[in-house]
Amino acid sequence: MKRRDASVEGMTERAEWVRRISCLGMLLGMLLSWKVWISERVFPLAPVWDAVAGWPHAVAGVLYAVALLLLAAMVVWPRGGRGMRGTLGVWLMLMLVLFLQDQMRWQPWAYQYVLCLIPFLFAERNERALLLAARVIFIATYVWGGLHKLGTPFARFFETTLAKSLLADAGEVTRTLVLGAGQTIPFAEILIGVLLVVPKSRKFGVLFACLMHAGILLWKGPFGDASNSVIWPWNACMIVLVILLFPKGEAILPAKEKAGSPSLRVVTVIIVILVGIMPLFSLFGRWPRYLSFHLYSGHQQRMLVGLKPSGKAKLGEAFRPSIRESANWPGYSEIEGMTWAFDDLNVPLVSDDDVILQIAKQLVARGGLTDNDGFVYIDYPMLLKERGWRRYLPSEIATMEEFGPPTR
Repeated sequence: MKRRDASVEGMTERAEWVRRISCLGMLLGMLLSWKVWISERVFPLAPVWDAVAGWPHAVAGVLYAVALLLLAAMVVWPRGGRGMRGTLGVWLMLMLVLFLQDQMRWQPWAYQYVLCLIPFLFAERNERALLLAARVIFIATYVWGGLHKLGTPFARFFETTLAKSLLADAGEVTRTLVLGAGQTIPFAEILIGVLLVVPKSRKFGVLFACLMHAGILLWKGPFGDASNSVIWPWNACMIVLVILLFPKGEAILPAKEKAGSPSLRVVTVIIVILVGIMPLFSLFGRWPRYLSFHLYSGHQQRMLVGLKPSGKAKLGEAFRPSIRESANWPGYSEIEGMTWAFDDLNVPLVSDDDVILQIAKQLVARGGLTDNDGFVYIDYPMLLKERGWRRYLPSEIATMEEFGPPTR
């Protein structure tokens, strides 16, 4: 009997755990954000094309339920068991449909998991070739996440939002230390990505990455401010995955003679382009921010819907939990897009122009809002002076195809 190579056995087992943890993380994320994956909800859907919109609520619910069942099956699927790749293929097709039906589902954790799982469609025995795409995705997440935080927007966002509770009653020394620590965050994330590339420094990259994710869990988790719960399993899984994907001293690239099948190489190149190059275009509004790893970067766009009493009445009871008294316009109520998304869907608002325009159009149509009922206001709160703001009446929203230039 031919003796099985122990190293191949170990590599296959590690790859299997990467697959299982990725499926588990996606499963938990979809459970925590269940409303974003169904169509029977108050928050509007933002489909990519009209052809995939308007499906019956029951059909959308079945797609979501089947996706969850397939994920659960892949978490416990026995190693080497037949049918796993077919199950994964069906799940990926379901996810494609769900993503096309609503761009609010384009959350960074969902995007990352889907890309990490695609290479497992191929019967590849060489672990390094199989896991190359996942490793590149992780490196890109840290590097682009840090690069997007360089500059004024993140500094303002950190001071006014992220560190707000720490600075509320802080003295001058504490304030200086906290703000100084905030300035190191972009460079720390970039450094993690660089350290993970170099075999000799990888153990430090893994250590710093684990500390960062553990810190996020302490800060945002149930023992912190208990907010944005959908990222709790993501950060926990990132700790496990970064340990599995980046063992000490191992080269990331496979040997030339073991570079994987031609199909896997093509898929890997496409994923590298998606995570390595395309995020650059988000800086010019030509690629979605969340698919570019804008994670707490301060580049988030804000949508506010100002409502007169008549507009508030027209929207009805379904919108009451999301309507607040306006702090910006006396006599008005308002719906703030980010708060609305978190309250209704438990995910942050995907704030790209086309998504916000679709949401605004559906809100205007659903309430039958007229120009006497309110308006839609859009800006980048951390770049208000630099990028200006935009304000539209319901009649303008109803007919426009894209937003006009900002007012400065």
